[in-house]
Amino acid sequence: MEQPVPITVLVVDDDPRSLELMRVILRHAGFRVLAATNGGEALDLLAAHPAQLALLDFWMPDMNGLQLAEQIRARDGVGPVRLLLLTGMDDRQTRAEAIAAGFSDVIVKPFDRMDLLARMQTALGQ
Repeated sequence: MEQPVPITVLVVDDDPRSLELMRVILRHAGFRVLAATNGGEALDLLAAHPAQLALLDFWMPDMNGLQLAEQIRARDGVGPVRLLLLTGMDDRQTRAEAIAAGFSDVIVKPFDRMDLLARMQTALGQ
């Protein structure tokens, strides 16, 4: 019997501790995880390894999560990637900007593991 192909998730966060925490949570939940610390690295990873879902940190040094989302959407050959924004800001403007930029949802840090996984499943339509 064939094993199902795991869903690939790209996680982009410039904080190494947050990135490692996300990697552990998602791998434990059965996802294939691609991890990047900045937007350029994330775009390179996506070009080589298609992902179905991307979790993008809002504040990063080279480009923020909204700018990275725009770059992902503009890339040829990337395919449809569902986007979730990770942020420490829980305000209406950030949420509105994220939805306008094509994000499925906004996850506020610190997050609950079960809430994160549930929002991911919803974004994936599962």
